[in-house]
Amino acid sequence: MPPQNSNGWSAAFTTFTTRPRAVLLYCRSRIAQEAAQYIPIANGTPIHPDYVEGLRLWRWKEARDLSVKEFPYALARRGGHLGRPSDRPPRWMVLWRGWLALQPLVEGLRLARLKRSG
Repeated sequence: MPPQNSNGWSAAFTTFTTRPRAVLLYCRSRIAQEAAQYIPIANGTPIHPDYVEGLRLWRWKEARDLSVKEFPYALARRGGHLGRPSDRPPRWMVLWRGWLALQPLVEGLRLARLKRSG
């Protein structure tokens, strides 16, 4: 039986009825976290497709779709984040290092494309 407060209502029910905004925000954040694992990065995002292509070719050695969650983790891996289960999520410094390390790779892709086209 769930724990009950002095009125006889369960604590969970009291929380859901007295703080609906907090519960709604919590549910939205959980849904967004779970959905971000499956949303592909598509055209129209602020990230140029060359950067997405360069990162996925470096990380997975194949052309595949990256999700919104996979892109920053791959970028952090490029910056030195090890990605072990006990590691914290990547911070800004590691993401910045990854971004700087990605620049020459993207320039190389662009030059190869330019050379191939004529």
